[in-house]
Amino acid sequence: MEHKEPQFGQQEQDKRRASAKSSSRPAVAESTRPASEVGCETAVMANNSSPHPRLPVDQLGRANRLAQKDAIFAGLTAGLVGAIIGGQFFKFGRNKTILTGIATGVISSYFFAQGFLSTRLAALEQQERDLHSTLIASSNDLPK
Repeated sequence: MEHKEPQFGQQEQDKRRASAKSSSRPAVAESTRPASEVGCETAVMANNSSPHPRLPVDQLGRANRLAQKDAIFAGLTAGLVGAIIGGQFFKFGRNKTILTGIATGVISSYFFAQGFLSTRLAALEQQERDLHSTLIASSNDLPK
């Protein structure tokens, strides 16, 4: 499967150039190379007007992997508890108890992964916002 870089329309490129010229920050030379060649891959939410900062792909991947690891342990625990409840309190047979434990573990792992990932992404976004505001404040303090 071939990977293609997203193409922006001419209007989108014109808007970006106009906003770069009108902003108070120094202009940055636009590169025609894709971000993967530059070495700084970033992921952007589908809605470009959202206040979410651009997060590097490696940080997103690390957050996703850590969320999956945490969710696996949470799912195993929930599956064990589900199997114990099914076997002891509901008096399920052996097969139903095993099925109950597996189903509980898989479903809870999925939802725990979603929750852990959103928490980690929110923390990363907050760190990026804090860093950005610190950089802006320090650049305003520079003598002109």
